[in-house]
Amino acid sequence: MHVALAVTAVAASGEDVQNSIGIDCGLLIFQLLCAQAADVYAFGVLVWEMVCGVRAWEGLTPPQVMLAVACQNKQLTFPNWVPTEIAK
Repeated sequence: MHVALAVTAVAASGEDVQNSIGIDCGLLIFQLLCAQAADVYAFGVLVWEMVCGVRAWEGLTPPQVMLAVACQNKQLTFPNWVPTEIAK
């Protein structure tokens, strides 16, 4: 399932979309061109959140996240306490 469809499914289910938007990324703007790349990115964000135990891009709105990722080349980084084997 593509991430955009997952977000749509969450919205249809009545869950809080704002709390589910962490799986979003700047690449979703161009979903038709790079849906698979967006899914891979979203999976990486989910793994990062599970390892770190916090929401990715916490405190930023979805448009701010898209701008940071797509235009400013911002990336999530693992904290120093994460083993190197996982952070690769």
